[in-house]
Amino acid sequence: MATDWTNDPKAADKALQEALEDQLKKYPDRFLKEAKSDGKVSFNGDKSPFYAIQSYVWCGMLYPDNDADFQKKLPESRFKPLEVVLPKIYEDTKNALVAVSDSCHKFSSGPMEPVFSYASLVKKYAVNAKTSLGADDGLGAQLKTLTSDKYKNKDSIDDDFEAAKELAKERLEELKSDAKEKETQSDTLRTQLQNFLNETEKNKTVVTALNQKYLSPVTDSGGKQYSNAMVYLNHELADLQKKLKDAKDEADKVTRELKEQEDPKGWKFWATLLSGPTGALDLFLKLKDFKDAWEKWSTQNKDTADIQQCQTTVTALEAQIGDLITRMTKAVEGIRVIQDTFRHLGESLDPVIKAIEKIEKGTSSPLAAIRKSNISHGVQDAVTKYDEIIKEAEDFAKAAQIKVVDA
Repeated sequence: MATDWTNDPKAADKALQEALEDQLKKYPDRFLKEAKSDGKVSFNGDKSPFYAIQSYVWCGMLYPDNDADFQKKLPESRFKPLEVVLPKIYEDTKNALVAVSDSCHKFSSGPMEPVFSYASLVKKYAVNAKTSLGADDGLGAQLKTLTSDKYKNKDSIDDDFEAAKELAKERLEELKSDAKEKETQSDTLRTQLQNFLNETEKNKTVVTALNQKYLSPVTDSGGKQYSNAMVYLNHELADLQKKLKDAKDEADKVTRELKEQEDPKGWKFWATLLSGPTGALDLFLKLKDFKDAWEKWSTQNKDTADIQQCQTTVTALEAQIGDLITRMTKAVEGIRVIQDTFRHLGESLDPVIKAIEKIEKGTSSPLAAIRKSNISHGVQDAVTKYDEIIKEAEDFAKAAQIKVVDA
């Protein structure tokens, strides 16, 4: 659902706060920490989005997802002074931010939460299903009965064997049906994620070009050159943009230092900028320096501040979008791999079901050893597939930088 921007200038902040509170209710483990000494639980103090994917999406939702609301929030008249040196900058800004916002709103209200919970749910399902195959009760016990040497002879068949046969077949059919359902769900989620990825790749071209336009040198009608359009608009912005650059450089440094751990945190800089302090002390101090200067300056330069906020948002999106595309690409491939394994899982259960179906009612197969072998090997194949799914779920989460909650 799109945010209502019409009458509330704080709509974006409120939308982000509501989303955060909703996340806290649904997934408290993401925001709470337990003290090792006394076991007391407390808020971890991090009000930023929990995942880099969220940071980009929330940043993308700071502006309206349609032209009409964008024009109400930020009238074209505000950009008239800037268009003297940057023709069509308002139209380009509106088109870029509306396109990103539309894409992010759809993703946020659709597949975003399923993506975050996908690995945990898949892993939990696979662990439980695998456990059931070897359990001492339920399906595990029934399979042990069907492969027991007690029933090698025809006259040894009893009611326990017949009951185990029917119950095992029924449960295996359920597991096969579950695998098909998970395959279908994975395909749907993969398609939704691919659509978001396609939109993001398209938006990347537009956002990158727009960011470059904002940051490139400009020349006024008198031939005087300025480092960029914002400095032309208000010379006081030169110092402000330097403070922003210092903070961004520190964020990039943090990202480079953590790249080796495959856990870059540069996105937290933008989360901090847009929704509250977090991260390393040096980064926080540089960011605070920028934010203090920004707040003091913006109160005296409201109209220009709105344009500066636009440019900052464009820069934030451009800085995150490349990493997001990398994560999304890996996530799409990860879901495809899991989807294929679910299909193979259903196929591996077929021999077990068929081996049980071949046991004639009231008699024991003269080839009891073959029956036992078919069932045992089929079960082992299924266990192997469940192990693959568990590993693939963990690989998917690592590639997309998403937390896995163990079963």
